[in-house]
Amino acid sequence: MDQRRIADALCAGLLAACSLAAPVGAQDVSRPVSTRLIVGHEVSTMREEHEVNFVQRERTLWLDLPSAVDLATVWAGDAEQAVRLLDVRRTPPPQPAFDGVWSLTGAVPRRAEASSQVQGPLAIRLISAAARPRRVEVHYQVPGLSWEAHYELTIRGDINNHLEPLSLDMEARLHVSNALDRAVRADRLLLRGPAERPADADALQRAPGFLMLDDDSPLADRWRPGPPPQREPQLYSLVEEGTVLPPGQVVGLRVASARRMATERLYTMDSERMPLGSPDGRRPLRQWMVIRNEARAGLGMPLPAGTARISAGSGRSPVRQDAVLGHTPAGGLIRVDLGDAPGVTGSRRSLGRTRDVGGIVQETIELRVANGLDSAVRVELSERPPVPLAWDMVRSSRPYELVARRLRYELQLAPREEVVVSYTVRLSEPEG
Repeated sequence: MDQRRIADALCAGLLAACSLAAPVGAQDVSRPVSTRLIVGHEVSTMREEHEVNFVQRERTLWLDLPSAVDLATVWAGDAEQAVRLLDVRRTPPPQPAFDGVWSLTGAVPRRAEASSQVQGPLAIRLISAAARPRRVEVHYQVPGLSWEAHYELTIRGDINNHLEPLSLDMEARLHVSNALDRAVRADRLLLRGPAERPADADALQRAPGFLMLDDDSPLADRWRPGPPPQREPQLYSLVEEGTVLPPGQVVGLRVASARRMATERLYTMDSERMPLGSPDGRRPLRQWMVIRNEARAGLGMPLPAGTARISAGSGRSPVRQDAVLGHTPAGGLIRVDLGDAPGVTGSRRSLGRTRDVGGIVQETIELRVANGLDSAVRVELSERPPVPLAWDMVRSSRPYELVARRLRYELQLAPREEVVVSYTVRLSEPEG
């Protein structure tokens, strides 16, 4: 009897050895035929395409996905809507390789450390309308990926000489970070980001208005400007194919490179920088270098918002400034701040308040721009009426565009010319 028990124990040990030696991954993990990765600032989305042969209507697809993937974000299907996802589950991690000794009670490995793979393959159970080969798409969200855009700008020409033409060199690069413990591969890499930098939205909320200081006041909403319109995030497609993001590293990708792009000068007067009725009179306008984002300049693709380092001359000179560039669509304008322009000045003043026949208060604002240069200039006025109350436009001496409750005027000034712009707004006083 004892010999039989010993034999049974040996047989059990041999069976255990076979189960330990056989890899858990024998379920034939599927390899995608194509992959597309969209990297966002908070969460990224991967799309994989798999060739699946449905011998029967139901089929389990085994995928080797990062352990950080949330199973609730996994979706599977096909273009014909003939494949449906039944359920998703994680399989146990593979057992460590056997290197122990045998006892009569079974296998006792000498090393008890766990496998380096935290979780096993993902099992996706699918059902097809018919038993035949199909191309199945699998979508899931991946945390731990992020990206930033960086620009190197070099200004060529004399900035202080308004008669001298300027040109610009630009290098645009994207830095994509992978905080996962495994590499991520994508046949096609896209980036998703905001349409404008967060500082723009913050500036809209910090408009003048003393009653806006108390957010808990029941009357605060009567003076606070409405929130800026929500814009859809932008999607940027990279030229590189077959991108590999190594684990725990940052990969630099070149987006665009342009040399000696022709530019023009733009002068702007912003109401936030030009106090109403300033005691020192007129103030210099801001000077900008403007480049159109087009193919003939070596660009022509959407450029994401990012940080910019601006220098002058050969590019080896000291950095002139660090700045932030907003999203620039294809065909849009890239603006580089050149500082104050003493030769072009402006002023703002109120012409007083009146009441119309209905007793409604109106206020008229006058804007003056003087071109003291010997050449024509293009000027843009960005004006927020200096009133703490809600307002509506009554009339304006020149055409304007209303953008986020700001008046935008575009002017062309001849050499030594002065232009006056006036507008009248109707004020909405709080109800008593």
